[in-house]
Amino acid sequence: MEPRESQPPPPPLPRPVLPLPYATDRPRRAGPGHFMLRMTSGFLGYALVTAGWFWMAFRLRLGPQIIWGVWVLTTGGLLGLTLYLRLRYRVAGYGYGILTALLLGMFLLVGLVILLIGTCFKGLSR
Repeated sequence: MEPRESQPPPPPLPRPVLPLPYATDRPRRAGPGHFMLRMTSGFLGYALVTAGWFWMAFRLRLGPQIIWGVWVLTTGGLLGLTLYLRLRYRVAGYGYGILTALLLGMFLLVGLVILLIGTCFKGLSR
């Protein structure tokens, strides 16, 4: 067989494409009310998930290491999911609700400990 003398046809020219819907340069026009709704739903949802987990764990009589370990993993997973939503779909607010619930729970726990210590020392001073 002899080599061909004709050249193959040139490749087609590139065609313009449409941008993906999540990669637009236009910012979303959601007002501050939508952010507060997402923050509130993140707060309440996290509180319900946490309460449901502890209720189920106590009903199953799981050990404390399992209870706290899975709770920490669940919290990290939910915060990771909110970060994904923020980076991929530009939806913010859920993570702030989860962090607010954690902070409020910490303040409540610390406040109860301080109240208990104060009550014990008040009884000792008489």
